Amino acid sequence: MKIVWFLFLMVTIASCNLRSNNKPSPPGKETLVNEVRNQTFKQLKEEIGLQPFGVGGRMMDQIKVIGLNFHYYKEVDINQARKLLLAAGTLLMSNININEQIRPHLENYPFGPNNIRIRIFFEKPNGSKVDLDNLSVATLIDGILEYDIKSSETGRLKTIYEETFEDAAFKLNTCMIYTNYQ
Repeated sequence: MKIVWFLFLMVTIASCNLRSNNKPSPPGKETLVNEVRNQTFKQLKEEIGLQPFGVGGRMMDQIKVIGLNFHYYKEVDINQARKLLLAAGTLLMSNININEQIRPHLENYPFGPNNIRIRIFFEKPNGSKVDLDNLSVATLIDGILEYDIKSSETGRLKTIYEETFEDAAFKLNTCMIYTNYQ
């Protein structure tokens, strides 16, 4: 019986992953991505009221895409949606690019608009769905911003406007410059 206990003890000890040094291992890419996502979620919730509700991404080998999904409890027009998408996308890219630990895991550095996905679902302040033919969803996917309504004709989402990240940023900066001089 002592031999059985001795063997059991030896197998248990041998199966433990004992490290010979006391250095902690660096965080894995999933941990780093979660840290960036959580930081971005927190900032966007506090600063502009985007409510986080989901994530996405492509990172089988290298991190190719990081995505965030939000609810926004206000009805907006395309200009307001553009500001929200650009704010969320720019902050996410910044949080990724300033994180030195995540860089070796990125497919490309710096991470740009083609590497992020932002989806914002609009609802009324009381949480109910927006009316038909009002802006329902705005997305930033592969560097393209799309604005969708739920069509009263078909009951399905319909893209009503599309623009590149660069065009949207130019429009937003032009609008900001113009309103600063009024």
